[in-house]
Amino acid sequence: MESLNFQQQLHALDHWEQKRFRKFVDSPYFNTDPKLLNLLDAIYQATPTEPLNYHQLHVDFFPDILFKKARITHLISYLKKLFHQFLQVEALQESPVSAELLLLQRQAREGWEKPFWQTHARLEKHLTADHLTDTNHHLWRYLSAEEAYTFKLGQGKREVEKSIEDKIVSLEVFFVQNTLRNMCQWVNQHKILQAEISQEKIDHFLTYLKPRLEAYHAFPLIRLYYLVLILQQNEAAETYFQFKKALYTTGPAIPKAEALGLYQHALNFCIKQINLGQSTFIRESLDLYQDMLVKELVFVRGYISPTDVKNMVTLGVRVKDFAWTASFLHDIADKISPDQRKGVLAYNQAYLLHHGQGASRQAMKLLVDLEIEDVFYYLGAKTLLLKIYYELADQEGLLSLIHAFEQSLRRNQLISQYQRKTHLNLLVFVKKLNQLRTQKWIDHPQNFLKAAEKLRNRIDRKREIANINWLREKISELESVE
Repeated sequence: MESLNFQQQLHALDHWEQKRFRKFVDSPYFNTDPKLLNLLDAIYQATPTEPLNYHQLHVDFFPDILFKKARITHLISYLKKLFHQFLQVEALQESPVSAELLLLQRQAREGWEKPFWQTHARLEKHLTADHLTDTNHHLWRYLSAEEAYTFKLGQGKREVEKSIEDKIVSLEVFFVQNTLRNMCQWVNQHKILQAEISQEKIDHFLTYLKPRLEAYHAFPLIRLYYLVLILQQNEAAETYFQFKKALYTTGPAIPKAEALGLYQHALNFCIKQINLGQSTFIRESLDLYQDMLVKELVFVRGYISPTDVKNMVTLGVRVKDFAWTASFLHDIADKISPDQRKGVLAYNQAYLLHHGQGASRQAMKLLVDLEIEDVFYYLGAKTLLLKIYYELADQEGLLSLIHAFEQSLRRNQLISQYQRKTHLNLLVFVKKLNQLRTQKWIDHPQNFLKAAEKLRNRIDRKREIANINWLREKISELESVE
């Protein structure tokens, strides 16, 4: 997501969050300047991208003083501080463990024994209830045990063996879980960037962990991240299915953010297998997404990302589960952010119509006037339209789109260098493919077959071409048609 300015951040809050922030600003405990509440109302009344009228605000807040922009910027700066305080308070309310720990530390400093142990009991209750929570859980357990140990020492008590043992166990589990988690992320990033990695560090840690793994059976996240790391090393289907079984079994008890990362590791493996030609992993990828959908892992603030919608529709079409794909698009419509909904639905419906139902002309109607800011959707829509024009033999539409798409690829700074390169290469070869189709009907068959083979070889040598398999398929179709 692009970085949002302060005004856009305030508008990005949902209705209830906006109301709570307004109450926060209106509270004399946090704010004693009534102008800040009026400033907040002015921001809410403007659109997210509408520039604030500094002169009008100055007239409203300082009617008898000559205009000075710094006065308004100072108010905005103070409102930002209040906003950050509000977010901190909201975060504490969402994390009772963090709140209780901060309270415990204050009570320890004051030496309030009875309140301290009451808070400690509540904290331990939270931690026991959340025994499968994220990798910070054991850091909290360590900090809780550390506070108990330090407080007992301060009270002159020496029966602290249990507190020390709790600290050691919690710190060890925190270390192992987080080392595994970070190693998995490390390996994944190096694979994406195709960079070398220090295998010695990974082997050293795995050598330490493997004989001790059974001792951590009570900590499922350790086993899950261990399996991810092994999967990244051996890339074996057997390890993948072990990991998937453990993930599905433990999944419901894992917090959303942690579960999302684990499912993404599984999807990464499936994507690599698909790229290696293992088509059975297309269904595996869809199964993972469907499980994430059931567990509501794909929803952030009640909405599903356009990327996830696109991925699921593509996978549904590729396994020819058209009924599920159509049902998914229908059911998910109101879960797409309103400002993206029209474009996302239009593209994915067009994709389903073209690839799943053979209704290319209906798909074309949805795509021709489609306006969408998301770069990947834009590239996908133009590429799909390119295929439709070619397959319908619409020469005028095809050549016009190639010209316009090429200009856009060169000018649009949001498109990455790699995407620009692969899509420009696609346009070059679509033009050659179109010329080859014309040659088939006017040239000698032997000459045509030689030209087709030459084009295929050029494509294979180039390799960095978007939708390269579609180009190969179209050449094969031309060769097979009498």
